[in-house]
Amino acid sequence: MSLLVKVGAVGFILVPGLTQYAITLQLAGGVWILQTLPAVFLALYVPWLDRNGVIAGWLAGMAAGTYWLVANGFTSSLATYPIGGPAGTRLYIGLVAFAINLVVVTAWSVATRYAGAAPDRAEEGAATSA
Repeated sequence: MSLLVKVGAVGFILVPGLTQYAITLQLAGGVWILQTLPAVFLALYVPWLDRNGVIAGWLAGMAAGTYWLVANGFTSSLATYPIGGPAGTRLYIGLVAFAINLVVVTAWSVATRYAGAAPDRAEEGAATSA
């Protein structure tokens, strides 16, 4: 099965006319994979993050990154943002979407804790020790 997938991937790139789709998928993949960092890495090692906040952050990052890729017509992974002067600043779309992701995760988790909700991991620990 692995060999079949690899042959299919090589065929996808070598067939004339499909090269643009390969470039588009690579641009999108770079932006999308960066959005999994808080959901996979930070959620494992930062116990106060709320799981719903992690999901909301992931959705926000994916939506923002995909929106800017579509707005650029998948021609570049850089977009101009209205910061740093009248001409704006060109930044990597994945990095800006990642920042949005982290802001949503952090704000959601802080708001949840401030509202008095118990940490997700504390609930799981209490259920398994009983």
